[in-house]
Amino acid sequence: LLVDKFTKREQEVLPVIVPPVRDNAPIRVRLKHADKPDELFPADDGDEVRRMTQNLALINRVLETRWYDLLIPDADLAELQERLADDPAGGKPLGMHRRNLYRVFNDRELTTGGRFYGGWWQSVPKAYRRHLAVNGKRMVEIDYSNLHPVILYAEAGVTPPDDCYRGIFSESTEARGGDALRNLVKASFNAMLNAEKPLRQAPRGIDLREFGLTWKLVS
Repeated sequence: LLVDKFTKREQEVLPVIVPPVRDNAPIRVRLKHADKPDELFPADDGDEVRRMTQNLALINRVLETRWYDLLIPDADLAELQERLADDPAGGKPLGMHRRNLYRVFNDRELTTGGRFYGGWWQSVPKAYRRHLAVNGKRMVEIDYSNLHPVILYAEAGVTPPDDCYRGIFSESTEARGGDALRNLVKASFNAMLNAEKPLRQAPRGIDLREFGLTWKLVS
């Protein structure tokens, strides 16, 4: 193949001229296990998987014709990359040659999940997103507040409150908890909304004890 004539480094710095290599497993399944690491593997072949693969190929062909950049000084980019590489939480430097997407579902039947991954811009820290650009044009980030509960209110034909994640507990508890309590309510709500079955205990990362609450009360 012609692409093999270029070194790995050349493929990274000239992605528009040398399109990235296509992923051989664009549709994947991730199964979570309580007692062992997550299992990630290609989805079983079938009409639906082939249809999604073809659609994804169309998207990736368009992505390959654009140049994606982070419009910050080279010194700032180098500092960011170094910081991400040293992140104790397992962060990785931005692989700016990665412009192909793939999809990940949460079950073998491909009924849950299906999010798109793979583009380097998806890993840009929040503080830097305003510097993202496509073909030299800066991007605008739009934040849809209370998106999931607002959709549910709309389906029920009910007008939602200004903030769906507040006013859940007593005024004294809300005042004491502040934004931290709101974040806990938001995380708990979205975990319950996307769970396959009722959650019997608090999801990972949600600690109710600091607010004097129990999962039974929250759920």
